[in-house]
Amino acid sequence: MNKRPHVRMSAAEALGWLGDPRAVESLVVALADDHWDVRSHAAEALGSIKDPLAVEPLIKALNDRDVTVRGNVVDALAKIRDPRALEPLSVALTDKSTLVRQKAARALTLFAGGRLQ
Repeated sequence: MNKRPHVRMSAAEALGWLGDPRAVESLVVALADDHWDVRSHAAEALGSIKDPLAVEPLIKALNDRDVTVRGNVVDALAKIRDPRALEPLSVALTDKSTLVRQKAARALTLFAGGRLQ
């Protein structure tokens, strides 16, 4: 693992662009990185890949201490649309961050078949 957070962040971002499910395991590890930006980009990349294997680690990451990470986790779960995320997203409606609450509401709307503008 590279010691520089910006290199790890860029790697997570690139893996998301590639969209290769083989990257899921590495991105799940990155969800526990010390640097919030790496965790945030890992969540975003997992949402781009849309692999159901990422759902449980993403649900766990809903408790991240950083609001940006939690917001990207909600977005990722919305993209994957796995039913296991419904209850955790409902709990995210009570997050201390307005941004996370709004994203959770949008995600649940998507699960219900609604469209977002």
